[in-house]
Parts: sequence; C-alpha cells; structure tokens
Amino acid sequence: MEPIVENENVSEQMMKETMEHLKEEHERFEEENKLIKEELKEWKKAFSSVYGTIRLLDMMVHILDEDIPLDLINHIELLRSFTSDIFEQNVLMLKE
Repeated sequence: MEPIVENENVSEQMMKETMEHLKEEHERFEEENKLIKEELKEWKKAFSSVYGTIRLLDMMVHILDEDIPLDLINHIELLRSFTSDIFEQNVLMLKE
C-alpha cells in the first residue's frame, strides 16, 4: 500500500499541471480574442468607407439630373439600402 503523503503529492502535482495548462489556454484565448477584435475594428473601418462612398454615389445620382440609366439608379439605391442595414446592425450595433 502506498503512503498517503505520496498520493497527495501526486494529486497536488497533477492539480498544479492542470492549472498551468488552463492558464496557458486562457492566455492563448485572450491573445486570439484581442487579434479578432482588432481585425473586426479594421473591417468596420473599411466597411464604413465603402458605405460612405455608396451614400455619396446615391446623393450624386439624385442631385444630378443627367441621363443616368434607371437600372443604374436602382442598383445604387438597392446597394445603399443593403449596406445601410448592415452598417446599422453590425457597425453601429443598432437592433430593431
């Protein structure tokens, strides 16, 4: 029969190893989370620029009374509407 003290040392060592492993996993998770948040921030900036450009196009189409094809106007309006919804829900985080 093994002495109780030796079993406690083994259990204590296993607990220390497990805690160290969990600590490493947590640190890796935190680093990945930080990278994902930074990447999301960059995507939001890029999408905001695209959205702004589409809004400018939409305004220009309505200001200019040139012979702009109706299908082009419709596409721009549809694109503005679509990107507006995405912008509100995913960049501004507005919920309906």
